[in-house]
Amino acid sequence: MVSCEQARIDDEPETVEVTLTLSGAPLAKADSPLIPDVENLIYDVWILQYDKMGLLIDKGTSHQRATSSGSLTATVTTTFAAGEGNTICVLANLDKGDVYASRVWPQTLTEFKNSCDVVNLSADIDAANAGTLTDMPMFGYWEGDISVETNNVQVSLGRMLTRINLVINNQSSSSMTVNSISNVSTKVYAFPDVFHAALPADAYAEISIGQEVAAGKTKELYFYMAPNFTEAPSENQATDPNPDHRPTMLYISDKDPVILSNGSPSDTPRDYNLYHNSNYTFTININ
Repeated sequence: MVSCEQARIDDEPETVEVTLTLSGAPLAKADSPLIPDVENLIYDVWILQYDKMGLLIDKGTSHQRATSSGSLTATVTTTFAAGEGNTICVLANLDKGDVYASRVWPQTLTEFKNSCDVVNLSADIDAANAGTLTDMPMFGYWEGDISVETNNVQVSLGRMLTRINLVINNQSSSSMTVNSISNVSTKVYAFPDVFHAALPADAYAEISIGQEVAAGKTKELYFYMAPNFTEAPSENQATDPNPDHRPTMLYISDKDPVILSNGSPSDTPRDYNLYHNSNYTFTININ
């Protein structure tokens, strides 16, 4: 008589119920064309768990708070798979009010970090610039081990958009027109970093402004866009034909275009990018 025995391998990971505490990271200043609640309140959240190999764990992925009221901080009880070296990604305010929201997320953390197409924020950018946006897309992450002893994970959320504040001082004797902003980025790297590949050519749009600034007067204007990651332009910045050289540019009447970037014109080398969760104020003096 012969008998055999087969060991059963349990592929189901051990899960842990964890309280996720969320808060928003502050901007440099509070005044804006959108009321502070729009820029700061947290509504729905997508929670993604990537393991130490950078693979998405289905059991650690969920959409919560779909119908919750906005709050400056939020607490969510969620389930994670136990394991070492996890990256927990939290995306807020993408599907507010939609309890049936469904999204396809990158299966690897590398793809999540390096893709500018994880989420489409073009409609949010249009709404923000029209003054009709009701909730600001945010992102935050946490890295560490999940075990049965883990009971709380704290994540600070930063805004996925960049805010541009323009202060136009027309010190000349003639009226000037703020015509447009070109190379406005509409695709976003959801995962914040100071090093990203240059955005593709189809990631850009133009904002038509057409605002007049009378002689001797000052006008303040506000705009929202995705962070801009671009290669440094050549010396002929206004007419550089290289499609990878796409710094954000401001056009006023017949004046030379002004580059709107993280680095000042005096910096060598100059940083031509615009970054996540940043509030830039550019003061333009026209003589």
